[in-house]
Amino acid sequence: MPTRRRFLAFLAALFPTLERSATGERHSSTETDAEEGSCELTTTAIDGPYYVDEAFVRTDISEDREGIPLTLNLKIIDAENCAPIPDAIVDLWHCDALGNYSGFPNADPDEFPDIRNGANATSDLKFCRGRQTTDSNGIVRFQTIFPGWYTPRTVHIHLKAFLDDKEVIGTQLYFPQELNDEILGGESPYAQRGKSPYQNDGDMVINRSGGSTNAWPAVKRSDDGAIHATHTIVVNKSPAG
Repeated sequence: MPTRRRFLAFLAALFPTLERSATGERHSSTETDAEEGSCELTTTAIDGPYYVDEAFVRTDISEDREGIPLTLNLKIIDAENCAPIPDAIVDLWHCDALGNYSGFPNADPDEFPDIRNGANATSDLKFCRGRQTTDSNGIVRFQTIFPGWYTPRTVHIHLKAFLDDKEVIGTQLYFPQELNDEILGGESPYAQRGKSPYQNDGDMVINRSGGSTNAWPAVKRSDDGAIHATHTIVVNKSPAG
């Protein structure tokens, strides 16, 4: 059985030179920030063990998963001039409300991921995974559900962006802890597992990758409980190498 020590060693190997960082920030850069020239790079983060390199091109990625509807509007901009980047490919993936990832039926959300052998990906399921291309304003929109949690992570969404077949960023997005607790602790179907024991302030990936920089979407809830999130992701259009 994979152990916490093994998982931490895995993270340490990926981030050998990074210091642990403060995680007090709870808000992302907005489109207004970008227009005013606030173009601090969004911090990169690991792909994690559940990435699948398959093109499920669609806006609605929720499929048959139960959960609170989440609309996620993303804008990709260039750090050099704050200009939107059209025609960028954006991959999005996350777990369902109960911590399960599509394509990994043997992964137990209550156990540390088996990083020794991967998670034995299959292609029979693809919920909560999708790909879109940014429009002329650098924007993509995904319709999904609010993610749950799995061991040993706080609530998060994975994202990659590509330009001209080159990856320009791999990162993760996070939500306010109070929102996580509200949803996981008392709303269906999340309450089946309850609040996560892994929170933003102690999340190992946030701390090791500096993931609090431009990683917090602006979030609103409508009267029906649906969540609407917007976020600007700042990248190096021409990364070194």
